[in-house]
Amino acid sequence: MMAFIKEESAEIKILETFSIKREETEEQTESSDEHLATEDAPNPKETFTTHKNYCYVCKKPQSKISRHFIKHQKSEKEIAAAFSLPKHSKERKRLLEKLRNRGNYLHNQEAIESKRGQLKIRRRS
Repeated sequence: MMAFIKEESAEIKILETFSIKREETEEQTESSDEHLATEDAPNPKETFTTHKNYCYVCKKPQSKISRHFIKHQKSEKEIAAAFSLPKHSKERKRLLEKLRNRGNYLHNQEAIESKRGQLKIRRRS
């Protein structure tokens, strides 16, 4: 009879551990579902990025940065050099991209240091 009791108690232990593990996985599934629901639908009021580019001269956001650089053409030699090249040349595009990236980089550094403002990212993943 004792052998039978040992087997019965072993079965109970096995069932108890199985039910505990199953409860943990259900809790994990529920928490991961909640996490996915919050990740899929971000609050549009809490966006952390911007689509505008930042001018490195005046530090203002601009939707058309190349057109804005024309205002600073007389005061900045690099901007004047970019605009002296032919309109659709690769070199001009490369220089304007370099100037645009400089403004965005300076803005992002300032936003990170002050912990305020939106970040300008180059690409979204």
